[in-house]
Amino acid sequence: MYLLGIKKTMVLAAIGLTLSSCEKTPANFDDCVIKNMEGVRSDVAAVSIRRSCENKFPAPANFFDQFDGQQ
Repeated sequence: MYLLGIKKTMVLAAIGLTLSSCEKTPANFDDCVIKNMEGVRSDVAAVSIRRSCENKFPAPANFFDQFDGQQ
C-alpha cells in the first residue's frame, strides 16, 4: 500500500514538472517584452525588462541605420 502511494506521488510530480516546463519561452524581442511586462507597474522594472530582452534578442547590426535621415 505504501509503495502505491509513492508511485502515485511520483507520477503526479512527473506530470506537474512536464506541464510547468511546457511554458513557452519567448522566440523574439516582442514576445519577450510582452511576456515579461505582464503586471509590471514600475518604470524602472520596465526599462530593466526591455534591456534584458534587448540583450537576449539583439537587433541586427544595421537595423537602426535604415531609419537615419527619415522623418
